[in-house]
Order: sequence, then structure tokens, then C-alpha cells
Amino acid sequence: MNLYIRLSFALLLLLALAACEKEPPPPVSTGDGTYEKLTRHSWQLIEAYTNSKKDGVLTTENHYANMDSCEMDDLITFNTDSNAIVVDQGKNKCYPGEPQTFVSQKWALNGESYVAYFDIGTENMYEAAIIELSETTYHIRRYGTLTDGTYFETTHRYVAR
Repeated sequence: MNLYIRLSFALLLLLALAACEKEPPPPVSTGDGTYEKLTRHSWQLIEAYTNSKKDGVLTTENHYANMDSCEMDDLITFNTDSNAIVVDQGKNKCYPGEPQTFVSQKWALNGESYVAYFDIGTENMYEAAIIELSETTYHIRRYGTLTDGTYFETTHRYVAR
């Protein structure tokens, strides 16, 4: 299974504890250009890490460094005619038998705080704050506290392709 998918599932399992249960609203323009910038390009992951802190101990996990090289050319596209995020596995597919493209998540925008919502095949949703969005960079961050008291902050940075 593609590492991007595995990381997404692992992240969702961590975030499920704090997740809301709601269907995402359809993607619409927020009037500030966020929707347009997000949907104008395909995006390639260039950085993914989680910082966590429990009992005063800070831990950093670099998800991108642990990815297989065949996953580093994958692209995500925010579909404009539905609320699907489509993954294109790029030229270097990890598993030749898998489809070139597939739908991995749903998305929407929160018009007040410009937050992206994501969902992988369930009703569980989580929010990822858009830290930066330009014609070249898409940077999101998700943070919270798990039930065991662990504070986490997960960051993904993408570049436009």
C-alpha cells in the first residue's frame, strides 16, 4: 500500500479521537482566492513531520524522510466538480498493478478561518489550518491533544506542479 495512504490512515487514527462526525460541505469559493489557488494546481508533498510532546519530552517524526522514493513524485489535486482529492502516483509508481490515479479524501473550506477539512472514506473529519497558500506553496498544520495528554502538531508542505 502506498506510504502516502498509510501515513494518511495513521494520521487519521491519531486524529479520530478528536474528530467531529459530519459530512463536509461542498467546496465553494471563499471570495479571497483560497479556493482558486488550491484548485488551480496539482500539489507535490515536499515536507511532512509531526512534533509531539508528552511528559515534557519532545519528539519529532519526519514522515517525508521515511517515504519510499517512488512516492515522492505523487501529486494531489483538489477536484473542482466534487469534493474529492485525487492522487496521481506520478512516473515512479511503487506498485505497477495499482491504478495511476485514485480518490483518497474529501475536502471543503471553512470560509471564516480558511481551514481545509479532510476525510478518508468515513464520516470522521479533522481540520488542518492553511498556514500558507500561494501560487507555488500549500502549507497546512493540524494540532491538538490526544486523550493520553500527548500534544501533537503535524505539518505538510506542498509545492505546485
